[in-house]
Amino acid sequence: MKFNEFGKSYRNIPLSLYNTFGIGGNADIFVEVATKDELKDALFFAIQNNIPYYILGGGTNVLASDEGFNGIVIKIKIQDISFNYDKKYAIVGAGVPMGALLNKAKNLGLSGLEWAAGLPGTLGGAIFGNAGSCGGSIADNIDFVEVLDPTTMTFKCITLDECNFKYRSSNFKKNGLIIIGAMLKLRDNDSVEIMNKMSENMLFRRNHQPLSERSEGCVFKNVDLSERRDIPLDIWSGIPEFSVFVKKGVVPAGFLIDRAGLKEFKIGGAKISDRHANFIVNEDNAKAKDIYDLIYEVKKRVKEKFMVELEEEVQFIGFKNKI
Repeated sequence: MKFNEFGKSYRNIPLSLYNTFGIGGNADIFVEVATKDELKDALFFAIQNNIPYYILGGGTNVLASDEGFNGIVIKIKIQDISFNYDKKYAIVGAGVPMGALLNKAKNLGLSGLEWAAGLPGTLGGAIFGNAGSCGGSIADNIDFVEVLDPTTMTFKCITLDECNFKYRSSNFKKNGLIIIGAMLKLRDNDSVEIMNKMSENMLFRRNHQPLSERSEGCVFKNVDLSERRDIPLDIWSGIPEFSVFVKKGVVPAGFLIDRAGLKEFKIGGAKISDRHANFIVNEDNAKAKDIYDLIYEVKKRVKEKFMVELEEEVQFIGFKNKI
């Protein structure tokens, strides 16, 4: 099998065209797969030829190296979508954009996805990182997830419990299974009410996030105190806002970054957003190294000031060393 015998295959494609930072060097081979069989063939080619591969969704939460990726980038474009109104579920391909999914559900009077209004990216990426906003997350909607297991080259379904969804995390970040699609649970609602809730959530995002700038969404996870026993809460006692966050059990990463004096801090063409400190924006033709170095600096300064190790949400493509 040759690399151009499955999906749409190209050589030396700039990854900057396929992520919302608009950053990154070339992928040796870039493949768009629109069916399960095309995905299987592309993966088989990579494994049989001992070529590294990276599975790409909507490119909304990735940082591609300036040197590109020495291997095969497989972009999931499986975009089948069907709704069962009577039983209140949708079967959706991993490559379906979240915005398109939400609008189709709204037009059918099916509710449950309003939290995703304005959320970029695809369903597959949302499942991979348990994307969420405005009090909801994709875990709330999952019935089961269909995957391809690269160790056996077989398709199978993963239950909600097996996904092990946590805050901005899932088992898919560890087990190597490739998300093909999912069955989503929905519910009846009036289309006008759904639209009103979508508009409310979208307005919140516009008011608090730099949606008009090139960014990748939140760079760091908020700090979940129930999972972070290592955090010395006593050093925060002199900061009134912390008591509120401690009661809620979550400390926003943006708050820590802001209090570390990093809002609008720049390295090269990359800058911490002045609107939301947990966003890094490509302000002036930033390089991937600018973003990478800025992430490193944020982690270092927040740890120095608050004794907290921030965890990245963003995924890295083609970097030799992890921050």
